[in-house]
Amino acid sequence: METTHKDLLQEFQQLISKMPMEVCCVTVLAELGLQWKAVTQAVRNARLPMTSASVAKILTRHVSRSLEAEELSEIVAQLRIKLIATSSSCTWHAITLSEPVSEEEPVAEWCRLVGHRAQLAARRTVKKINTRVEVHTAKLNDFLFLSLRSVSAGRGGRGGAARGALCVCAAPAQPVAFVTTLASRALLQAAVEGLGYRKYTNADLNGRDLQSLLRIVDRTWNTQPQQLTEMPEYDPQPVVTENGIDFTNRAYNAQYVESIIGADPPLLNSLEIKSERPYAHPSRLKKNIAIGFSLKTDNLAETLKHWVGVMAIPPTSDFVKIFHELKSNRITYHRDDMED
Repeated sequence: METTHKDLLQEFQQLISKMPMEVCCVTVLAELGLQWKAVTQAVRNARLPMTSASVAKILTRHVSRSLEAEELSEIVAQLRIKLIATSSSCTWHAITLSEPVSEEEPVAEWCRLVGHRAQLAARRTVKKINTRVEVHTAKLNDFLFLSLRSVSAGRGGRGGAARGALCVCAAPAQPVAFVTTLASRALLQAAVEGLGYRKYTNADLNGRDLQSLLRIVDRTWNTQPQQLTEMPEYDPQPVVTENGIDFTNRAYNAQYVESIIGADPPLLNSLEIKSERPYAHPSRLKKNIAIGFSLKTDNLAETLKHWVGVMAIPPTSDFVKIFHELKSNRITYHRDDMED
């Protein structure tokens, strides 16, 4: 059931080809113990353009002669994790963890046991015939990444196609984790038990920046907690600018929104709001109307600042208030609750 050496070489080359050049310099060469100067010289000697695909081709030639299938398999697994961890297009979903299986463990001990516990749990949760689960871990910055892949057996005992894959990111001693998908329930449950918990709950929070998501879930990770306490009073007044005195309130509005959102706000890409408002003419219809709003953007905070700057929304808009107290991408908003 082991993947062939040829298949591993092919996947190795594909993974590196997808990585930006700066990631190749730091991540890939560190795994192989090579120097960037030697690699670039080999690329020039082969008269190839200095791209990730060229580097992948040169490195594939190197590992095909120097590494056995077992060593190459471990490196490919690490590259899979790091490709996802460094990708700017990967969407992470937050889950909250509950019911720890044991008391608080030392960080080193916890990191060592995560993969083993996940492997044991996967044998119980993944019950498909002729399927094995590959479990790998990798440390990157302040996070531990856990990868689980369910692989079917191919013909002749060779490695088959991956039926499902899940990558989990967790910070030590934090009852929260971030996963690439919520669909693989068997793999997700195995990952949760590997992290040392029995149950998990979908936090309805997703995004592409892990630090931002962690700052929203756990407010102690914020560097500017004073901006998360209460809404400042809106008191428009003239502001002295480089071009004179601004009586239009544009400069004041920009400063007001900046004080709410902060100089370094969390990076989010989407927001869904559901609300109910009374019908415009209660005498005709005494019912609430369901209202839905969906926004997708590269940076939610910058979009709100821009809207206020062009006076599309007022600085006291409900959107600014929602972002100030944001804990989820999908929220049900009641205006009375915000005004209490």
